[in-house]
Amino acid sequence: MAKTNSKYTDIFRNESATVDRASQFLQSNFNELDSARDEFRHLLECYQKLLTYTAKITRLGDSNQRKLHNAIQQIQAQKEELRDRKELLKRLNKAKDEILGIVAHDLRTPVNTALGYSEILLDEYGVTLGEDGTHLIHKIKSSCHQMTVLIGDLLEIAKLESEDFNLNLERTDIREQLIFHVEENRDRADGKKHRLCLKVPDHPVWVPLNKERFQQICQNLISNAIKFTEEGGSIDVVLSCKEQHVLLSIRDTGIGIPADHLPHLFKKFTRASRLGTRGEASIGLGMNIIHNLVELHGGRIWVESTVGVGTNFFIELPYCQNT
Repeated sequence: MAKTNSKYTDIFRNESATVDRASQFLQSNFNELDSARDEFRHLLECYQKLLTYTAKITRLGDSNQRKLHNAIQQIQAQKEELRDRKELLKRLNKAKDEILGIVAHDLRTPVNTALGYSEILLDEYGVTLGEDGTHLIHKIKSSCHQMTVLIGDLLEIAKLESEDFNLNLERTDIREQLIFHVEENRDRADGKKHRLCLKVPDHPVWVPLNKERFQQICQNLISNAIKFTEEGGSIDVVLSCKEQHVLLSIRDTGIGIPADHLPHLFKKFTRASRLGTRGEASIGLGMNIIHNLVELHGGRIWVESTVGVGTNFFIELPYCQNT
């Protein structure tokens, strides 16, 4: 019988030796038993084929394993590179926030100085300046006020985005908070003849809240609803309870937000700004701050809007775990 197939001798040395001994045994025995010799030869040939195909599969597996190993090494190298880049971006972002905070803080002094002098000019020299002069001074005061709001927002964003900032949350009945904040805006809504409606459950709804920051969220969204809704419109503040969270909706029948503005609404330094129905300017970085505050509460915020129909802001917050 032919010598054992060399394709598998280097992989299955013990098995190939067995095949060699079986071949020698076949040649030296069964001289008178043709049927037994033929059956033994058939079994031996099948076993040789099994070893050959097994060797091929094993070689194929080894090749794939080497390819997989190389791919894993490449992925690991890319992960290390991405980690290094992430650390670099983290340091650069921290440096940016520090510079932003310093610049914003240092800007307060000259702005407040200009604001103070403009008030002195109006109080002591208003008659001398005349109508045109006082009009210009009021313009200066308005610009200083807008700059003060922007500086405050820049400092606020730098604080909220800092790594060591921690928002203290307390188990709070969000229903009571909404009742208070809606009533706080009642006079402003009545001034534009709005129907300001609050709908909440008739039982306490416990949510982890920072009361001061939640007031900031409510004040921004409700005041914006008033600002961007024509006289006689409606504003609905609705709180509903879901399985794993509560859902707050602040819906108005106002002028709406253009579709191309919606993807940029919560971005920092966005240009997606509009004038109110009475020409009120949008100043500051309110939407970005609100977005950060909602996330710090463990929630999420999104908006749906149609121009000429109205806007609906949604805020999803988790329940208290110790209810």
